Amino acid sequence: MNKIFSLISIAFLLMSAPCKAQGYETDHSMFHVGVTAGLNIESAWTENSSVKMYTNKVKPGFFVGPTLFCNSPLKGFGFDFSVLFDQRGVGSKEYSNVAVKSQSIQFPLNFRYGINYGNMIMPYIFFGPQLAVNVGKKDVPIASGVGSTTKHPMLLLWDPKPLVVSLNFGVGIVAMDKVQARVSYNLALRRTGWFERVDLVTGERRFISVGKLNACQVAITYFF
Repeated sequence: MNKIFSLISIAFLLMSAPCKAQGYETDHSMFHVGVTAGLNIESAWTENSSVKMYTNKVKPGFFVGPTLFCNSPLKGFGFDFSVLFDQRGVGSKEYSNVAVKSQSIQFPLNFRYGINYGNMIMPYIFFGPQLAVNVGKKDVPIASGVGSTTKHPMLLLWDPKPLVVSLNFGVGIVAMDKVQARVSYNLALRRTGWFERVDLVTGERRFISVGKLNACQVAITYFF
C-alpha cells in the first residue's frame, strides 16, 4: 500500500512541475492541478447464474489521486487526466463473508464541454476512456465446498484481469475555478475478471464465468 501512494505522490509532482514552470498560476490559467477523491458504488455482471448470488450486494469503494485539467483554445472545451488508486467490489446478500474485490491504478482521460457563467460556476458534460492496472490480489477466494462427483474440497476464485479498459461519461460543475463536483458512470468495455473453480486435491482449475465490475461514481476535486 505504501508503494501505491508513493507512486501517486510522484505522479502528482510530475503533473505540478510543468504548470508551475510555465507560470500557469492564476484563476484563468490554461492548466489546473488538483486532488480528486470519490466514492464507487458498484454493480456486477456475470454470465453464469451460479455465481450471481456472490455478486448481488453493493459494497461501496473509493478512489483518490492527482488530477490535471487543461483548457482548450476552443471556448468551453477541455480535458482532464488523473492517476487514481481505486478500490471497488461487491458482496453477497446470502453470505456475509463474501467479497469480490478489485484494487487498481486507474488512468482516466476525460474530454469535456462546459458553459462558464460569469466566471463563477461552469456546468459541464464529459466522456472518455479509462485504463486500469490491477495492483490487488489475484485468485481471491470467494466460496468453498465439495465436488459433487469427486468429493474433493473445492474453492471458487475471483481472478481480476491485469489490464482493463472502460468508458466514463457523466456531468459535473466547477465553482470559482477551485472546486469541482461530478457524477459519472464507469462502464467496463470487456470483462474485468473471471471466476474459476479449483480442485484442492488435483489442482485442476475450471473456468466458470466472466465478470464485470461497473460503477456509479461521485467525485470531488480541489484545484490548487
